[in-house]
Amino acid sequence: MGQCAEMLEAEIYGDIGPGIREWARAHPGVTTYADLPEPGARD
Repeated sequence: MGQCAEMLEAEIYGDIGPGIREWARAHPGVTTYADLPEPGARD
């Protein structure tokens, strides 16, 4: 125990507040989306 992992990428969906938006902009591996994709759209 006592170890941590480094986040490589994340996707955030939906209406997010300014604090999360600012955090996402500061982390190149984070992508934000306005809505959830339609089922099967990413296949």
